[in-house]
Amino acid sequence: METFEVIYVSWYLHDRWNGNEESGSSLHLNLDEFEKFHQRYLSKYSKNDRENNSHIPRKPLNAKVTYDLYQRLLTAEFGLNLNEEEDKLLIEEKKIILLL
Repeated sequence: METFEVIYVSWYLHDRWNGNEESGSSLHLNLDEFEKFHQRYLSKYSKNDRENNSHIPRKPLNAKVTYDLYQRLLTAEFGLNLNEEEDKLLIEEKKIILLL
C-alpha cells in the first residue's frame, strides 16, 4: 500500500469551565500549512470567544496516510479537518499511521 507523509494534529475542546474533550484532528501537507490553518481558525473568533470555548491543537506529529486520504488533503485549503469519529475510524483502519 502506497503511503504519503503528512502532518497530523489532534485537537481538544477547552471551555471556561476547564472541560477538555477530544474534538478530532487535522491533516496538513507540512508545518507551514498547519500554521496557516491554525491562524485562519483563530481569526474567525474574538479573543473573548477563544478564551471561553476554543479548540486547542496538540503537538503536530508526523504521520503516513493512504493515497485516497492524501488526494483529499491535496484539494483542501491548508488542511483537512476530521471529526472525532472519522479520526478514530481512519486510525483504526490504518489509513492514518502515526509516526511516534
